[in-house]
Amino acid sequence: SLTVKDLGVIFTPSLSFSKHIEKIISKARSKLYLLFNSFRSNTTDVYLKSFTTYILPGLETCSVIWNPVHAVEITMEIEKVQRDFTRKLYYRCSLPHTSYRNRLRALNLVTLERRRVITDIVFLHSTLHRKYELDYSSLLTLSPLTRFIRNSHPFRISLPFLPHNSHSTFASRTITIWNSLPYNPSHFSLNPLLKIGSDPPPPPPPLQYPCCQSKTTDSTTSTDIRLLPPIHKI
Repeated sequence: SLTVKDLGVIFTPSLSFSKHIEKIISKARSKLYLLFNSFRSNTTDVYLKSFTTYILPGLETCSVIWNPVHAVEITMEIEKVQRDFTRKLYYRCSLPHTSYRNRLRALNLVTLERRRVITDIVFLHSTLHRKYELDYSSLLTLSPLTRFIRNSHPFRISLPFLPHNSHSTFASRTITIWNSLPYNPSHFSLNPLLKIGSDPPPPPPPLQYPCCQSKTTDSTTSTDIRLLPPIHKI
């Protein structure tokens, strides 16, 4: 079959990205096998740092393009890499057997699926705030509220098309989560740069807003994403 590799991503005419996902899973498993054959330590930090440095980036590179939202089996195959890693880590470090969720909490990890969702949201946030030179008029449109609604923000989006069941974009995958993100109304000000279909505006002053804030609880570490409009210096 015809395949094209561009910037590390394998494209097919059907845009299924199944071959690309199979390749990154195969590479990740090879590195995982090499990892546990290279170390004989019983310290979890050694394996965690090696996993997040050498294996995890290969499973997330360009995930905005190939994130398999509608393919449940493929999603489970990707997740199985981290599942097997945590299981082997517990066995190597002589830790008591427990469920995958409990292992993630103990190791301060999150599922790979959730990490891809956060990546989509961050990319969407940067796109709307003109951090990238991307014409997104064919992907999404801004649909601001005409009246104030609690727990809503003025950067709501809508899709100008009906996505196919087997295909998705970062906007179609995250539209529900994005439109429900909280924001701080005391820092809100209309941004005239967010105009769909117009020429890219000149670079604005440096934006000062937190995109992702991490908060740590007693049991786990989670990522709290809050939408804050940019604050321009006047």
